[in-house]
Amino acid sequence: MVRTLVAGLLVAVAAALVLLIGGPVGLNAGVAVVGVALGAVLALIPYRGPFWRIGAWAVGFLLTWLSYALTALLLPSTNAGAAVGSFVGLVLVTLVAAFTRERLPLWSGLVGVATFVGSYYTAFNAAPYLFKTESLTYMAAAFAATMIGFLAAALADLVFLARPVEVEEDDAYEDAPATSSGV
Repeated sequence: MVRTLVAGLLVAVAAALVLLIGGPVGLNAGVAVVGVALGAVLALIPYRGPFWRIGAWAVGFLLTWLSYALTALLLPSTNAGAAVGSFVGLVLVTLVAAFTRERLPLWSGLVGVATFVGSYYTAFNAAPYLFKTESLTYMAAAFAATMIGFLAAALADLVFLARPVEVEEDDAYEDAPATSSGV
């Protein structure tokens, strides 16, 4: 419980600081909170090493940017155009995870997709013709916020590194069958 409280509080402080520092220079609150929260997710899920998780996140983030570029430059500004761009981006993220045999985990790549979409979707829909100039600004802000969230949550892990996570008996699922989703 203490570990969870420390991690959550560090992430909340990080989000507040990003907003306080980024607000005067025009950082969107949605970009800050989405980035910090999803960065914390990358740090808190103990699957593979941090470089694999961040690497898969970066792949998802960049491929989503490319799918937005495809949508802005080649596809009509309609729901069908957005659907094709999204489909292409998500298929590419899936293929990267599959071809790396989950060394770059799919879930982490999808977090990268969510980071970019959550940060830029509204601005893109309002003015897709500004993609060349606006997307890089949103990309940089989302990247910075995500890495700050990752570091905040990772700091909590460092504080508790020597202490095992304690599970109360009420939280244990003794009767649940051990299954694997295969993912």
